[in-house]
Amino acid sequence: MTKKLLLAGVLVLSTAFLAVAACQQGGTVTSSTEVKDSALPKGWVKAEVTGEKMSIGCPPGWHAIDMTANDFDKTMDSVQLDATTRSQIKELAANKAFKLIVMHKIEVDFSPNLTIIETPSPSRVTLDQLRDANIEELKSTATGSPVVSKTTVDGVDAYLIKWQQPKPMGSSKDILNEWSYLLLKDNNQYMLTFTTVPSDGLDKEVAGMFNTFHLG
Repeated sequence: MTKKLLLAGVLVLSTAFLAVAACQQGGTVTSSTEVKDSALPKGWVKAEVTGEKMSIGCPPGWHAIDMTANDFDKTMDSVQLDATTRSQIKELAANKAFKLIVMHKIEVDFSPNLTIIETPSPSRVTLDQLRDANIEELKSTATGSPVVSKTTVDGVDAYLIKWQQPKPMGSSKDILNEWSYLLLKDNNQYMLTFTTVPSDGLDKEVAGMFNTFHLG
């Protein structure tokens, strides 16, 4: 069977992220634990984006690909990605907004993954507008109502959107879980999205990864 890296959830939210519009808020807003930068746990490695002060910690079993590096083909070779997945990653990298992708084990049909997007922020856009645009985009995609939490990432105000997506075309998985952090800093907007399936049991590990994200 051909391996597939399913990035449907990332692409849904990136549509709104890359074309921010002020929309009416949806979902349920709750409080959330602050996300802080911390020292890496034993066995973790730091994944960095070339030429930028941006990094995140990766536990054992996760593979990071710097999508801004000129030679990131070598990294894909090292983790033995199939042709379909390589093609998808190259397509995202061509967008230039996608900076980093981290995958948990390279599996048939689906690999849990975390992506980081950075793009210049439109003039005078607010974090609330960024949140609202993403919530609006999810109305036709999410299963149920997204849950929105106000938090911070690396000391910067952020929103965390948690939502579920029905089985994407071509996947044997019934549903996907999505976590997306949205934040603004230094005239740029950032989206960190984790995509997995409920049975993977990676929530605690990924929460730890977000704790290590650093913008410099």
